[in-house]
Amino acid sequence: MLSTGLVSNVPRAHRPSVSFRVRQGFQTSRVLSSDKAFFRARDVCCNIARLQVRCAKTAGIEQVAGQETPSWVERFSHNPALSGNFAPVCHELTLDGISVTGTLPAHLNGLYLRNGPNPVFEPITDYHWFDGCGMVHYVRLRGKDNSAAYGCRFVRTRGFEEEQAAGKRLYVSIRDPPLPIEILRGLVSKAKNWARPDAPYWVIQQPNFANNGLTYHAGRLLATYEAGSAYQLDVSPELATLGVCTFGDSLGTGDFWAENFTAHPKICPITGEMIYIGYNLVPLDGTPCVTVGIVDAAGRVCHRTTVATSRASMQHDVAITTTRTILLDGPLVFSLEKSMAAENPFDFDRDARSRFGVLPRRGSTEEIVWIEADPGFSFHVLNAWDDPENPDQVVLFTYRMLETSALGMADVFSSLEAPDSGSTTDCEEKARLHRVVLNVPEARVLESETVCDIYSDFPCMNPNYVGRHTRYGWSAGISMPLTSIPTFDAILKHDLSNGQTVRRPLGAGRACGDILFVPTPTDASEGEDDGHVLVMTHIINEDRAELLILDAQDIMAEPAAVVHIPVRVPFGFHCEYVPGPFADWA
Repeated sequence: MLSTGLVSNVPRAHRPSVSFRVRQGFQTSRVLSSDKAFFRARDVCCNIARLQVRCAKTAGIEQVAGQETPSWVERFSHNPALSGNFAPVCHELTLDGISVTGTLPAHLNGLYLRNGPNPVFEPITDYHWFDGCGMVHYVRLRGKDNSAAYGCRFVRTRGFEEEQAAGKRLYVSIRDPPLPIEILRGLVSKAKNWARPDAPYWVIQQPNFANNGLTYHAGRLLATYEAGSAYQLDVSPELATLGVCTFGDSLGTGDFWAENFTAHPKICPITGEMIYIGYNLVPLDGTPCVTVGIVDAAGRVCHRTTVATSRASMQHDVAITTTRTILLDGPLVFSLEKSMAAENPFDFDRDARSRFGVLPRRGSTEEIVWIEADPGFSFHVLNAWDDPENPDQVVLFTYRMLETSALGMADVFSSLEAPDSGSTTDCEEKARLHRVVLNVPEARVLESETVCDIYSDFPCMNPNYVGRHTRYGWSAGISMPLTSIPTFDAILKHDLSNGQTVRRPLGAGRACGDILFVPTPTDASEGEDDGHVLVMTHIINEDRAELLILDAQDIMAEPAAVVHIPVRVPFGFHCEYVPGPFADWA
């Protein structure tokens, strides 16, 4: 039965049952729709905070009315980050009883989540993909009865709530110099939350939107941003934002003012510890640094070490072995002067050497070993381990690119070329799986080779093998020809023992982003690759999505199951899986 007359033009057999849940203080920009009934309902419910759609199975995989694109997006048609499936959606949704084709594996009783940027209000200047408010899309999987539900929720950070209260965008793009009013606004916000600011002192042009990563550790679900602290979310149907994570009050006020929290912490499957990093790009003493921290299995910070670096480099990911932490110091370097002068805030030098910083798990500042390597940059790590035959050596797999503009945030140049050769932001953002072997006592690279010629990124692996010798990895294949923001149209399985790769195309008009591996429970596992690869697949021209459940041992086989999401899910960043059961979630 249809309530509120929202989609009266839909045949009765396919009408979803729609109900509104009002939440004061949530605003969205005007939406586009040809459905006059939708506008009548909107006018009545002008303060709607959440559109909750209960979708009967009879609706199959048809699109559910109500998930629209903000009208202001039309004025940014020149911007790839707001075009097509990069465009944001207007509403938080809940869809129960969505269709499942095939059979969900019985052990998949949990929650798939994917974070990403979703701007609510029209940008003040132009827009960068990193600028949007964090929105987490989830799929609740119930393998025991082969059912699923979908929903999406905003991460209600302080910046999000400030803009909701104002009813407009308050901050410029991450690429723009801060306006005086923004500096004042940021200082006031930090002063109001002086004991626990959600971003370090040097982040002033944009709030922490917690829109990048997701990590589940010690019973906490964290939404991460990299230029700020992690926000904790409640694992419940509401995905309520619980605030800045304090790790059981084990971080002090000074820690929040000085540090950020990486988008990609690593969880050691042996100790249960979570290893994270936080870099300082604008040090008060003039020396850039990186803090390496450990959160114990109970969820408290138990160890921290700060090491000096030779440049203010962006370090998006980190690697661990069972005994060491490996920092990735590439030539993507922040420039405060350029940032304040309305220029791109980063520089990438094609000719500058990259470095690996190797530190014992609980090492001191003095114990770090820096190892120089060839030019290049890696945003993401597949895995690393101590060489079983030589404990002095570390084997590291990353997704390495020869150049990057950080999606338009960096000027790319070659320092060894003629001075008038200039710089560009027009470079090919393409990575390939790369292997290096490091001799730590000798501080040198023993081996460096490209393992797979197919361009790919967004890797995943069996989480039970993080920091240990690994045979298999999976990644998302980059679409060709390249676009200004890379998209992905295939799934790759890498056999690291022999360099062989299997590529599964997603098919025409389909794309994906980050992927993840869910292992079969240990007592039933038949090996490292026994499990399933979960792939959020966007059907571009039909404004719907599918969550593919692929057999990780044979990714070319028909999916074990496909969960049909009858609304558009915008492209985003990183995903996570939280195993059930959940006390508050049937």
